[in-house]
Amino acid sequence: MTRSRTPGRGAYVCSFCGRGQDEVQRLIAGPGTVFICDECVALCSAIIAEESEQQAAAPRRSGPPGPTRLPTPRRLREKLDQYVVGQDRAKVVRLSGRL
Repeated sequence: MTRSRTPGRGAYVCSFCGRGQDEVQRLIAGPGTVFICDECVALCSAIIAEESEQQAAAPRRSGPPGPTRLPTPRRLREKLDQYVVGQDRAKVVRLSGRL
C-alpha cells in the first residue's frame, strides 16, 4: 500500500498491514505519512527476539572465520591447477618449500 491515508475519510492506516486506525488499539506515526500499528510492532518485536535467541544458541567460534586446518599440498596443487595455466615446476617447487 503506497498511501497511509484513506482518501476522503481522513482515517489513517498501518503502512505494513493496511488495518485502519479503528481496527487496532494504537497507530504510531512515523516520518511523513508512514504509520505502524501496535500489532505489527508486536510481530516485529517477536521476530527480533526469536532471531536473538537463535544467535545466542549458535555455537561461538573464537578466532578468525575460515578453515581451521591448512589444505594438503595435493589440494593446493589442485586449486592452483584451476587458476594457473602451465608453470608446473613453479607449483611443485613452491609447494615443497624449495626456492
